[in-house]
Amino acid sequence: MLPKNLWKLTIDPRGKTNTLANSFVFCKNKSIIGIGWILSKTPIDKNDATFLFRKKYQKGIAGFNVIVHRMSVGDHVWVYGGKKYYVCKIVSDWGYSSGHMWDDNDIHHIRKAKWKEISIELVPGCIKRSLTMFGTANRIGANNYMLQYSDWLFNNSISLSNIYSNIQVSKIIAKLKTNSHGWVFEVLDADETEDLIGLYIQKILDWCMIKSSTYKNQRDFECEYRRVQNGVDETAFMQVKSGNTITLDCKDYMKYIGGVNTYIYLFSTAKTPYLNVSASKNIIAIDQKDIIKFAITNTALLPLPALLKLFVA
Repeated sequence: MLPKNLWKLTIDPRGKTNTLANSFVFCKNKSIIGIGWILSKTPIDKNDATFLFRKKYQKGIAGFNVIVHRMSVGDHVWVYGGKKYYVCKIVSDWGYSSGHMWDDNDIHHIRKAKWKEISIELVPGCIKRSLTMFGTANRIGANNYMLQYSDWLFNNSISLSNIYSNIQVSKIIAKLKTNSHGWVFEVLDADETEDLIGLYIQKILDWCMIKSSTYKNQRDFECEYRRVQNGVDETAFMQVKSGNTITLDCKDYMKYIGGVNTYIYLFSTAKTPYLNVSASKNIIAIDQKDIIKFAITNTALLPLPALLKLFVA
């Protein structure tokens, strides 16, 4: 059964009363996930815990409510610590603990959970971004594809070395042909979408990416491309936006056209991706359907984590 929700939880590695304590390792070793907020006495139930919390603390109720009231058995909780990512499956209702080792680690409100380490390359972008969100605990806005992918990661042993043994490219192609294309951009994260558009621009449109340009701190473009057409040097820039609501206005990019030999390639995953698509012939708004056609005929070119997501979702 798929988890109903995905959650992000920040477990501070430092203990509050014992500076040598490591709360993250403590939770992992005890197969729990938890937060602090010690109460004046042991609560008799969740409502009593909430009453005692409000009586003692002026802030922090949001994270407290997540782990005490909102999480459910079977939900997945993603955590990051020691430069590693883990997905934890909740296997118990809320509980409260206090005393020496719990006080040392400042872990009091807990859920028993099964932990599994996930290779960084296989962690979806939406998960990585969520783990940098402000706050102790937050719900990850996951669609059904991400719930399914998280469940698959938890239940299967997978590494980059054996991904291909778990993937049938023919099935991915069949799914790309029969399903609406919107699901593809829900499954892929921002980096994987950029990879897909970059491959399309290079292979189909005959541009060469300037790798060093991908490291520049450019607010408006992901990277630069070059090509020579009929003896003329040409330059292009790529802008890719992921999300259901980010509509790109082609007029906003006219200021970057330095001449007839400069081009701007735009791509958005939004339901309404572009405005003013005829603003200039040098501004090319890439059709989502063209990208899906490219993915169908060039599936094996996609990065391995992207292939896995498309296969599992």
